[in-house]
Amino acid sequence: KEDPTKPERIALQKILWVNLLKLKAIELSKMLSQTKDNEFNAWLNLSLLIKTTHPLDLHETLLNLPISSLDYPTLKPLPGGLESIMRGAIKDQSVNVALLLPLSGRLAPAAEAIRDGFLEAYFHARNQYKESEVHILDTTKYMNITEAFVAATELGAQYVVGPLEKKHVSSLEELDRLPLPTLALNRSVKDTSRNHADLNQLSLSPEDEATQIADIAFAKGFRKSLIISPQDIWGKKMSSTLSKRWIALGGKILAKIELAEPASYSEAIEQILHLKQSQARIARISKIIGSALNFELRRREDIDVIFLLAGSSEQARATAPLLNFHFAGDLPQYATSKIYYGRIDERDRDLNGIKLVDMPELLDSTHLTRENNQSASNSTSLRLHALGLDAFILQYFLNLHKTSNGLIFLGHSGLISIQNNGQIIREAMAAKFIDGKLVRD
Repeated sequence: KEDPTKPERIALQKILWVNLLKLKAIELSKMLSQTKDNEFNAWLNLSLLIKTTHPLDLHETLLNLPISSLDYPTLKPLPGGLESIMRGAIKDQSVNVALLLPLSGRLAPAAEAIRDGFLEAYFHARNQYKESEVHILDTTKYMNITEAFVAATELGAQYVVGPLEKKHVSSLEELDRLPLPTLALNRSVKDTSRNHADLNQLSLSPEDEATQIADIAFAKGFRKSLIISPQDIWGKKMSSTLSKRWIALGGKILAKIELAEPASYSEAIEQILHLKQSQARIARISKIIGSALNFELRRREDIDVIFLLAGSSEQARATAPLLNFHFAGDLPQYATSKIYYGRIDERDRDLNGIKLVDMPELLDSTHLTRENNQSASNSTSLRLHALGLDAFILQYFLNLHKTSNGLIFLGHSGLISIQNNGQIIREAMAAKFIDGKLVRD
């Protein structure tokens, strides 16, 4: 008879595991040195091990662990899908995958970065699966995505990674049945109720980051927000996404600013913070008493958090100092990875204190020390390279292992989880600008 408390225990186990994986290694080590509880020590040691193990090596690493190190009630079964990885058999000792990307035209640079990341992970796994094949198809060479799938099938592919373009993902969703199990690298243009068991979707959606920073800010106790975003399609979409999430959580939006031309930023901020009203009050009092008053202007006091949804580092660097100048520098500010170009830049000192979320590939690697004169597009390439790496890892779990439901692993692009319904969630890491550098928060 199944234990009626098992679902609740598994849920609590998942919460603990996710929170441990989000911690920095130094924090885990500190906790290890301070706790005397053997069972919790086992959790900490396991999380440290997982954080330093390539996801493709998890099966072998877990098998080599001493049984005694995992022999605790709360580690049965192992969290985050590790139990199925350790005990589950590999379905086949070979992979035959088709990677569908737009390798010509406007999206070619993005497709090449994804391809390179995918192949890097493939070569890492090739020692384990020597009979593997990866077929790379340029989707721009086909009339439609269905033709590309036909070509993949003729090449003997058993699994597809891609496509990248939203329109192609939408086309796949409209099919009654997919030709092959697929991991798409974007999301459909529109939400649909259709649920394909053989279609998983992984993306670097900026809207996900907007939702995540709303969750983080609300968890910190903030409730009354000011949203600042660009006056363009991207800005309106991001503002709308964050607004919906913030209101759903129970927060209030007290004001919004849409940034147009840089010359208008200061006046827009001054107006929304009610500084002109403060100035007018001082003028009225001075007139009544007949002498000038030496009062400092005061901003409105009802806002407790600012969401700075800047569309670029330049826009953020133009806005953040104005918030300081207009007496709002003490308010916590949250942004997305759009404001970080992945390299050290002295001008980013203007962003000190701003919190955001970004991927481990940029936060924990030597890429932070590359030359300042490299173009901003390099950060985009790095993020897409990380997407390619994680795409291969995900297809490995989705395609090769008998079970992948409930899997949670720390990938190159974030903390990735495969839900029981097959939905893939990517959660970026919290970070903060300190002395002009972005560091894990």
